[in-house]
Amino acid sequence: MKFYLENYGCKLNEADSEIIKGLLSENHEEVFDFSLADFIILNTCGVIDKTEKKIIERTLFLKNKGKKVFWTGCLPLITKNNVSDGSIGPNNLSDINKMIKEENHFFNNVKEDKSLLCKYKKRKEGISATVAISEG
Repeated sequence: MKFYLENYGCKLNEADSEIIKGLLSENHEEVFDFSLADFIILNTCGVIDKTEKKIIERTLFLKNKGKKVFWTGCLPLITKNNVSDGSIGPNNLSDINKMIKEENHFFNNVKEDKSLLCKYKKRKEGISATVAISEG
């Protein structure tokens, strides 16, 4: 299956998106046009209300186009308006393939050691990288 990913939010979300792309690339192919994707990942941010509304509107637009839309990031943990087909929080990145397969919502309060997931990072060309030293 083919996937398309959109990132919303901070540098930590960008780093998580690199890990997500790597994890998904084991079983799926990344495409750069949402219309070619079988499913779409929105790596979300919930810091400000305006961004939450934007993500909800984007999700409904994509679902209207017949796409499965999954949320990752912090928004699924705080919104009362989760309109996605499945979601995981920032501590559940390793559950992403399970979330897509089962079209479900997975949340874990235990802090995931993302340093163990760095081997999956699918980085853009360049010499800089984001290394998280703290979250929240």
